[in-house]
Amino acid sequence: RINSLNFTSDSKFLYSASLDGRVYKWDLSSKSGSNIGTETDRINSIDMTSNGNYLAGITADNRVVIWDPENYSDNYRIETGQKDIRVIRFKPDGNILAIGNAEGTVELWDVSSRKIMTQVKAHAAQVNDIRFNPVFSQMATAGNDNYIRIYNAKDINSLTEPPITISDNEANVS
Repeated sequence: RINSLNFTSDSKFLYSASLDGRVYKWDLSSKSGSNIGTETDRINSIDMTSNGNYLAGITADNRVVIWDPENYSDNYRIETGQKDIRVIRFKPDGNILAIGNAEGTVELWDVSSRKIMTQVKAHAAQVNDIRFNPVFSQMATAGNDNYIRIYNAKDINSLTEPPITISDNEANVS
């Protein structure tokens, strides 16, 4: 079963991650696919930078691995300690990866330098989704605390401005 999909920005390829941990790169013109998953990590969810330079995945043990989709043997893990990672999402205009965990924290990483830029306690419970609005430079998060929070992401190094909070949800926001 397929769990996650991503098109390349040129629409020539589609990447898929399945529940058995395999990652495939599908050539849409030839309708053929090849397994590009790492040999050691089973990947359950993926996201790709808009320029196609990096592919990120959440492993079966809820850790984050990054690799170059053209050279998938060149991969590394983002060191998030023992955090239970639930969602990853690349910011559309660069190599910034947002990582949401079960404790409600969102970390922003520069994957090209392999360094954390900032983090914010976004929710009192698990972060379920992260989305970016490139038009208004916003980052939205959804959590198991029944809230949606919208952050000003113009200065991605600092998310100190209080977010807009949407709180009229009666249950977890996924």
